[in-house]
Amino acid sequence: MSIELTNKSREYIGKKNINNLFIDLIYMEESCAQIYDPKIRIIEKRDLEKFEDYDNISIDNLTLYISNAFTKIYGKLDKYLLDTSGIVKKSLVLRNVDSIIRNICKPK
Repeated sequence: MSIELTNKSREYIGKKNINNLFIDLIYMEESCAQIYDPKIRIIEKRDLEKFEDYDNISIDNLTLYISNAFTKIYGKLDKYLLDTSGIVKKSLVLRNVDSIIRNICKPK
C-alpha cells in the first residue's frame, strides 16, 4: 500500500499543515440504489488517539487512516491517490476510487 499525492494535493496539505487524514465511507440509500462514496477528512491532533486501531499507511509527515467500512467495500488498495476538488472550498478526494452504486430493487 502506498500514498500518491498530486501537486495540488501536496500544496494543499502543506498550506493547511495536515499530518493525519481519515478515509471513511459515506453510505446513502435511495429508492432502488445503495450508494457508497469515499470521504476524506482531516484528523485533528487532539482526536488522533481515536484512530489508533485503524489500518494506516504513512509517507513523510502524512499518515492516512482507513476505516473498516471503507476496507470492507473497496478492499485494501495498492495505491491511495489523493487530489484536491473544488474551486472556492477545496477538499481532498481519493482519485483512484469511484463511487459504487448498487441496484437493490428486485426484478419483476
